[in-house]
Amino acid sequence: MSSKEEIIEQLTRLVEENLDNERFGVEELSAAYSMSRSTLLRTVKKHTGLSANEFIKDVRLERSRLMLSETEKTISEISYETGFSSPSYFIKCYKAKYGESPGGSRQSDQSVLQSPMQPSNRLSLSRILIGAGSLVLIAAVIYWFARPAKPLQHSGKSIAVLPFKNESADSTNVYFVNGIMESILNNLQKIEDIRVISRNSVEKYRNMKRSTPEIALDLGVDYILEGSGQKLGDDILLTVQLIDASEDKHLWSDQYNRTLSDVFALQAEVSKKIAAEIKVVIDPDVNNQIEAVPTDNLLSYDAFLRGIELTKDKSETSLDSAVKYFKKAIALDGQFADPYAYVAICYYYKDIFKTEKENLDEMGFYADKALLLNNELPESLIAKGLYYMFLNKYEDAKVYFEKALEYNPNSAWTHNFLSEIYHRYLPDTEKYLIHALLTLQLDLTQTDSMDLSITHLILSNAFAQSGMMDKAKRHVEISLDYDPENTYSRYLNIFIDVVHYDEKLDQAISRMKVIYNDDTTRLDVLKELAVLYYGNRDYEAANHYFTKFTRTKKLYGLNIFPDEDLTIAFVAREVGDTARARIYRSAFDGFVNENNTSYKSFLKSMAFLYDGKTDEGLDQLEEFSKLDDYMYWLLLIDDDPIFSEVREDPRFVSIFEKMKGDFAIRKEKRILKLKERGLW
Repeated sequence: MSSKEEIIEQLTRLVEENLDNERFGVEELSAAYSMSRSTLLRTVKKHTGLSANEFIKDVRLERSRLMLSETEKTISEISYETGFSSPSYFIKCYKAKYGESPGGSRQSDQSVLQSPMQPSNRLSLSRILIGAGSLVLIAAVIYWFARPAKPLQHSGKSIAVLPFKNESADSTNVYFVNGIMESILNNLQKIEDIRVISRNSVEKYRNMKRSTPEIALDLGVDYILEGSGQKLGDDILLTVQLIDASEDKHLWSDQYNRTLSDVFALQAEVSKKIAAEIKVVIDPDVNNQIEAVPTDNLLSYDAFLRGIELTKDKSETSLDSAVKYFKKAIALDGQFADPYAYVAICYYYKDIFKTEKENLDEMGFYADKALLLNNELPESLIAKGLYYMFLNKYEDAKVYFEKALEYNPNSAWTHNFLSEIYHRYLPDTEKYLIHALLTLQLDLTQTDSMDLSITHLILSNAFAQSGMMDKAKRHVEISLDYDPENTYSRYLNIFIDVVHYDEKLDQAISRMKVIYNDDTTRLDVLKELAVLYYGNRDYEAANHYFTKFTRTKKLYGLNIFPDEDLTIAFVAREVGDTARARIYRSAFDGFVNENNTSYKSFLKSMAFLYDGKTDEGLDQLEEFSKLDDYMYWLLLIDDDPIFSEVREDPRFVSIFEKMKGDFAIRKEKRILKLKERGLW
């Protein structure tokens, strides 16, 4: 067997061994084969002509076809057992590869299978805000459920604290050893001069056989801390070693034999020793935080650590069990702030997908109690911020998250929540981008391909809103590399090509129709297709798709994309449907009246111009132009049909040129800021 055949056979076997795991993607395959992601992509492409994602999908499809011919299982059963997220997606992929449905294939009982190694045959955009509702939800849970992949360039010193090994005879002591490791990591995260990789990012190395230089390269860090621990009764034995990754040499190591009552002093001592070895200065206030003893009750601390261990599994059952341990810790020491904060945090994640927040009152109580006991504890501040997120009080939430960063500047979790707030609720493109980048830099967990795709999608959108289209294009392509079926990334990619690469709207419409035909139930795609026709001045087609869009919204009682009501009114008026135009023109007023963002004057400007009130419209636009921040998409208004009557107006030209000039200056300043922070 040739080397090429051996490689493909081994890769195929690894996919088949994980066939029913829909989250087994490129990252998982590269880890299982002990090959870097980039090398895997090149190898698969060279030997099969397929991308790695396509190769994995083809292996799944090959197995499904065998199961169709050899078993009596239903198509739904086969779809899930071969790792497809839904029967409908399985059927679509199957038809694309074999030219017939799975049912048709079973009936014809074809035995000749296609090898998995062979490729299959197969504007005016001024108000584009991609997949608003879904992206907000995704962003809200990204720290716990979806994490990024590759490190960015950084300045200063950086360290990864790898999972400590439990060397106790009692395997159940792993929670305690993990607790020591995480406390040391949390102490280091409080030091501003160090970039500390998050716990989630290092967890995957617990059982992965990788050399220290390889791990350091994966995570983009200067130093690696390794450790092991034992707990026997009231005795603790801890061994730690600090490695200089650049030279792959031991910088320092030590062994500690302490009693359980010295656990907090031990964690502080190790943390400060590491800082001294890598020559970073600890601020006196941070030093006090590191040395603080959270509780004098070791049984309470033990219950708290058991609860923390359970939060790693985000199921509702595990969260309920974690809450029980946290409440036990509180019962043993009512002055211990940490478990109060984590009860509130668990309630947040229990209710995040629920329309009615069942635990809101209790969440508020425990968050307030945590703050009362320790208002410098980052988790207390995060808990209160999450409480305000549920109340839609985003200004208040922002204050608490930003305060949390003062005490833990390395918290990827907190940066992520601020990224969401500045994207959707308190629009600020610069802060949105910075916090999105910091989230990516600090949290490098390589998880399943779909989650990674979402992460790079959000970052692409942040770059696009800041007018940095080359960066936006790069990240949307990475997103599509991880998950070619990511609909949001597919159409954001189209908009970037139209805006930055001068793709014709006719071509963009053709590409969007392909996305729409893949799933005609997607309201966001339906809306974007209508907007493209609107930008292309094809009002009959725009009206056709907007009508489908509004009928579906009404059918399901949805109140999404109200910002498009004026566009719908404009299109209806252009095709002579004045009654419909009046309805949506009135609805837009309701949307504007309830809008409390910095974009309100821009929305008013559009409404006045729609009504033919040029002076009032330009007054509002001029007021809007004075703002220090707005999205790049708004610089496309000179092509928007609603602005067509004023495009040549000297006053509009003056305002618009000022907006473009101001944005260009801000963009250059942002790039300098990003470079200064090592984020460019």
